[in-house]
Formats: sequence, structure tokens, C-alpha cells
Amino acid sequence: RQTLSEDGREGATYDWDARELTVRLPKAVPGEHFEGLAALPALVARPKQGAPPPKIEVLSSSPACNEEQDDDNDSITWEAAPADAPLPPPPPEGLYGFNRFYRGVFAGREPADALVMCRAPEEHGGAGEEARLEAEVEAYDDYHYAMDLLHEEEIAPLLAFTPWWLRAESLRPEDSEALAQVRPRRHLLSAHEDKVVVPNALVDVLFALCYDERTTLGEGTCESAWTIARLSATLGHLARFETPPARAVVLSCARRALVYPLYRHWGLALRCLADVAAVASAGRPSVLRALARVRGALDGAEGDAH
Repeated sequence: RQTLSEDGREGATYDWDARELTVRLPKAVPGEHFEGLAALPALVARPKQGAPPPKIEVLSSSPACNEEQDDDNDSITWEAAPADAPLPPPPPEGLYGFNRFYRGVFAGREPADALVMCRAPEEHGGAGEEARLEAEVEAYDDYHYAMDLLHEEEIAPLLAFTPWWLRAESLRPEDSEALAQVRPRRHLLSAHEDKVVVPNALVDVLFALCYDERTTLGEGTCESAWTIARLSATLGHLARFETPPARAVVLSCARRALVYPLYRHWGLALRCLADVAAVASAGRPSVLRALARVRGALDGAEGDAH
């Protein structure tokens, strides 16, 4: 762990006009590289305090049971529960979402006309792969794809755009606020969930975000939530990609990029897949920043389907 120096050079200033707090903390070793400075949740988290050790006190040195207590215990009638007594029902298992943890999110709502495309998610826990592929085939428009292929002048600026993960760019205020609200959580995941399902879902969601960032030139629009949900089968169809390696999720990303959004171009889909690799290669802060933007887009969606 890196250390700081307290020699009188530390200080802080606040710019009221820009609403920026600048803190100066000199390093104990000049020139030392400090890792994790972009991980705001870890920087603002309070240090964990261990639970105090239990105290054992001797309240009495007399025997715990005497003869009178033994006589009283003899008068107690112990009855066991009947063998055929009904057991309490087990807690309901989650049907969809991260680690199959969620249930009832869409109760009383109609998500199919908004962001989630599958019908009756509370009954079926998301659309199966066969139903999802059938929906993609039905929605595919070869005329739309051909027009985007012919009008390269509309696609060229999107391919030439340099998003934030490919350039040195400071965090936007809204990104900083979103990251500061993230708190580390521990989840009990099986090896399959941890090594296969979660990474596949991450690729799927990051692809949708990269497409939206590139096609809106980094600005985002009121349609960003719709675009992200349509491109991500994890979000739009509550899908789970159970098989390694990531071939199935990559195919799903490319297919949906040619079926649902405004710009349906094979070269654009490949560029967005490269963007996912760039975001992941940049490390945890970059991934968290991307996920924070996904959450911001979904939080800003109209209605309550998100």
C-alpha cells in the first residue's frame, strides 16, 4: 500500500464557481505510481472495523444445576413435532437477473412494450434461446440492412469516432457521482456463474453501451435506454449465456446489431466488439464507468419498465 507524507505541504481548496474540491497530498516517495485512483468507491469507502471479541464473564461459581432444578426439569413434558407436520415453504428462487436473484420486478407491469421484450417474465423467467432467435429472425429487415450497407457516408463518421475509452479523458461530473454511489458487494456465486455466466453477460451489456456511445458520438440520447436494451439480450430478453467460450454471446451481439438499432452495419458491429475488448483491457475503472453509464441511461428511461 502506498503512503503519503504529512509535512505541511498537504492542503485543499474549493472552487465555488466550478464546484470542484482540489486536495493536495504529497507522496512519501516522490514519483511512486499509485494504483486504483480511478476507483472512487474504494477511495471513499470507510475502513472496516472488526467486531469486538466476545466477552466471557464468570457470574457465579456455584453449580449450574442443583437438585431442586433437576426435580423441576423432571416435571416438564417434552413433545416432538409430529412427523407429518407441514414444513414451512422454501424461499422463492429467483428466475432472472444477476445470479437468478430477482423475481417480481415486473409484477403488474407490461414490460414487453418498453425495454424488456419477452412476454410474461414472471412466469417463464425470460425468453428461451429458441424464442429469442425466432424474434430476431422475424424482426430482421434485409432492405434496411442493404440501405445502410450502400450509404457508407452515414456510417463512416461513426467508425471514425474516438470514444472515451480510446482517449485520455477525465471523468464527467455525472460519471463521478454515479461511481461514488457504487458500493462493493459480496455475492455467493457458483464457479459456473462466476467464470461463465457473469463474464458473458458483461460482454453483452458492454457491447450495447459501446454501440450507443459510438452511434451517438458520445452524447447519448433519449433513445439510449431503448438501444441498450434492444442490443443486449441479457437486458432485453433476460437471457443467460451458459456456455464457454464467449462465442454464443458474440454471435448474439452481432445478430442484434444487424436487427434492431438505427444503424445496421457489419463493420460497425465488428468495431463495437473491438470497443468491448478495449474497455475490458483498460481495467476495472473503465468497466465500472461503462456500467455506470448503462445504469444512468436505464434510470432515465420513461415509465417504470426499467
